[in-house]
Amino acid sequence: MIRSLSSRRPPLSRNVSKKGLLWLGTLIAALFLVVFHRDKPVGVVVVPSSTIDSSDAFSAIQDLHDALSQHRLDSLARLYSKPYRQNTPFPHIVMDGVFSEMYLRLVQQELSREPTQHGCIEGSSQCFHDISSQYKKSALDNEAKMGFLTRMLFEKMKGSTFVTFLEQLSGIDGLIPDPHFRGSGIHVTAPGGFLNIHADFNKYKKFNLDRRVNVFIFLNEDWRDEDGGHLELWSKDMRSCHQRILPAFNRLVVFSSTDFSYHGHPHPLPGPRSRRSLALYYYTNGRPSSECTDEDCSGDGHSTLFQKPFGCERCEDATCRAYAEVVYMSSPRVNSWLRFCNAVTALSWLAVVLVLLVKKNDDSCETHLTPSVRVALAVSGFEFINAVVGFTRSKPWQVFLFASVRTGVELWVTPLVGCAHVTHLLTVTCWAVGDSIRFGCNAIENHASKWVRYNVGCLLFPIGAFGEMWMVYTAGYPFAAALWPLGFFPLYRQLLKQRKKFMQSLSTSDKIKKTK
Repeated sequence: MIRSLSSRRPPLSRNVSKKGLLWLGTLIAALFLVVFHRDKPVGVVVVPSSTIDSSDAFSAIQDLHDALSQHRLDSLARLYSKPYRQNTPFPHIVMDGVFSEMYLRLVQQELSREPTQHGCIEGSSQCFHDISSQYKKSALDNEAKMGFLTRMLFEKMKGSTFVTFLEQLSGIDGLIPDPHFRGSGIHVTAPGGFLNIHADFNKYKKFNLDRRVNVFIFLNEDWRDEDGGHLELWSKDMRSCHQRILPAFNRLVVFSSTDFSYHGHPHPLPGPRSRRSLALYYYTNGRPSSECTDEDCSGDGHSTLFQKPFGCERCEDATCRAYAEVVYMSSPRVNSWLRFCNAVTALSWLAVVLVLLVKKNDDSCETHLTPSVRVALAVSGFEFINAVVGFTRSKPWQVFLFASVRTGVELWVTPLVGCAHVTHLLTVTCWAVGDSIRFGCNAIENHASKWVRYNVGCLLFPIGAFGEMWMVYTAGYPFAAALWPLGFFPLYRQLLKQRKKFMQSLSTSDKIKKTK
């Protein structure tokens, strides 16, 4: 028997109740959003768009379009291309008034929030607190957290007309803008902040592109000499500062990026104002070998190469004094504390080495070696504390993983295999020798000690990790031993990365000395 369609419909009351519940749920959700989220901050650094009058914005956009017209930029490129290539210490140009002042003032309004007490702007993707290289410097590269006019300016600078202008100005063909803002975007340095002299990373590994041109626009209105924050351009031998550029409002700086284009603003900002700029980097597929330190640009490239001026102890130059008095002695209490921690930790592990050398029998292992190892492990806890409070650049989770594995092995695995077992002696020997060298070199802090630390550490670390894994397996935990590589490889990869960065900086210094 075939039923009619009407016979399959649910009762009218059920239909009404379902729709009523649906509408009631929607209304409750809407009220919840209104009540609980109307004042909730969303973590963006832009001011509400309503603060910018629409007529002002339209006029400013038209001004920007006129300022960056092809005819005007072509004229500027013809006028400044020769000075750009002749300027020292490397090709660069400084131009005022290229952009519309009205437009940049509106961009300023979108960046009006001040950094927090820690020197970070709200919503920043990166905030640097490294006292030895860059400090209280924020970078924002998320377009969703930029104002509308700021995004439009960046789009203009990534467009064909502006890129062609940079090609004509620099003489570098085939420039490619970066849509992902790697290392670029909005930069803000808070009072007390600085960026030491450096050469930038030279390779965009994701796309295998070479970094060739840097562009900065400064947004600091009524900025005076005493406000500081000068962009400094240094010679290839790091003996002299050729240019000190005030980061004044509507000032455009363009320069060629090579392994020798040393620049930065190393003097801490006196305050109370923050230093603001927009940055964009441009790339090519390949570059001349003369722009690379080793004259071979085919490798994976390098990260940022921070430099120190030569002869600072004799030099009267202001930046040399800044390095000697501010950068490397900027926090004498912290530096003294770190040297103390490193020295004490090194001595505690050196004591373990001495116990290993004079160990006479298995009984002395239990009575002398075990207590000395546990004391050294306890003293090593300083490393974790210093990482947590930000006194060092070490990642707290890595230090914690490193220390907790050692502590667990010593407290729970050693009693199962025995103090005098070969696996325990191998492991403790690697720990003691490696850490007495590592912490001792950190306390001394010079090129020779760093070379010893990284090269010896890269040799002893895998041997010690193998000893730990062997101990765990011998103790009857094969599954736990199989998990050991999961912790070993991230830590060892980090050690190799640090060694590579140090050896690259050492190679750069050697090349510079050969050019003197």
